[in-house]
Amino acid sequence: MKVTIRGLVAGELVCVRVTLAASKLALPLRRVVVEPFCKHVAKKFGASADAGAASAKLDGAALDLAATPADALADGAVVDVFLGGAAAPPAAPPPAEREPENAVPEPARPRAWADAPLTWTCTFNGRLEPFFRTLASFLRETSAASQRLVRDWVVIADRGATTADRVAIVTRAPWVTLVCKGKPLHRHPYSINLLLDGFVKTRWWLEWEDDWVMAPGSGAAPGGDVVQRALAVQRACGATQVAMNGAFLDIPADCEDYAVRDCSAGPVDYVTVALGPEQHAAVVGCASPEALAQKMAPDRCAENMAGGRVPPWPLFSLQPSLLDADYVRTHMYPFAERAHMNDQDAYWLWELEAALKFVKHGATKASIKSRHVARQIDVETSSLDDPADRARQRAAGRAAGPRPAKKKFAIKSKG
Repeated sequence: MKVTIRGLVAGELVCVRVTLAASKLALPLRRVVVEPFCKHVAKKFGASADAGAASAKLDGAALDLAATPADALADGAVVDVFLGGAAAPPAAPPPAEREPENAVPEPARPRAWADAPLTWTCTFNGRLEPFFRTLASFLRETSAASQRLVRDWVVIADRGATTADRVAIVTRAPWVTLVCKGKPLHRHPYSINLLLDGFVKTRWWLEWEDDWVMAPGSGAAPGGDVVQRALAVQRACGATQVAMNGAFLDIPADCEDYAVRDCSAGPVDYVTVALGPEQHAAVVGCASPEALAQKMAPDRCAENMAGGRVPPWPLFSLQPSLLDADYVRTHMYPFAERAHMNDQDAYWLWELEAALKFVKHGATKASIKSRHVARQIDVETSSLDDPADRARQRAAGRAAGPRPAKKKFAIKSKG
């Protein structure tokens, strides 16, 4: 007679085949032979028996078969037990747990998990309510069909995340994979490298930040929700990164720093963005993106502080977007973890180096052209960064008088 025993050992499901031989004295479990399915499990198993009960041992913890009802041990039966380290389950199922207050509903899951093409990630730095607004809005404004394209939902906690913040995420959204880091791994580039090391296993990567919410009505925009529109844009133009937050939409047509072109993929409008010819040639021809980033840093810091002209950013940014994860792994990974590339006064230097790698190796950028995209939350006031408000602010600036003349910036290549 053969019975399959299933149980949990150190958090892993282990199945063993057990041959039960009834004795001539009618003792039901006089002899037990354990035949594990896996060789590495076989090394751990032993067998023992006594006068009235039999057990198999795994890592010193006994599997007691005596308490198993006799009628459950019919030939070919499957019996669920605990194989060590865990207490026996209660006879009656526990009452259903109350849904935590403000719980975030679990998204639709893929029918074939291994075939899902997307991974959704979000870096979390302690802005708890903006984070939950971000997560809830993304799920609210995406269809079940789009959610089923996501293989894993991963949140990685960074320096600003407290213990209470992490408990709140696990409580209110227990279906996410929460990655918690120790102090030596704080800083944003460590987070991105950890995600690429162990969690982004798909070709396409939905990279999100914890203070960007989807505009209301985005799920019913022409072309579908933002995931469907981003995928349509990528298929149409082959972009390495498709921004989902309106990036590069307010660049004037006569700008010399960037080349912006209006396009459409069916009902979905978008723009493609490239560096101006001079800037592009300088980036492609540079021998070291790190050295070029460090050369650009003083100008960016000084110009930012003075409120003057800022050198053009080389396209890539960790913003709400669809990314080709294979390209990122091949040409941009690892992101710079060296302390001088993530200094407090130039915390963006590591991202600037990554952006230079993005351009140098031939990546392309696109941005969905719509008001139905992600908007940034002002974490101080919890208000939304509305494109219409930005337009009004620009108009107010023009009304106040002309700004000082700006010199053209060019990234100079060596030699």
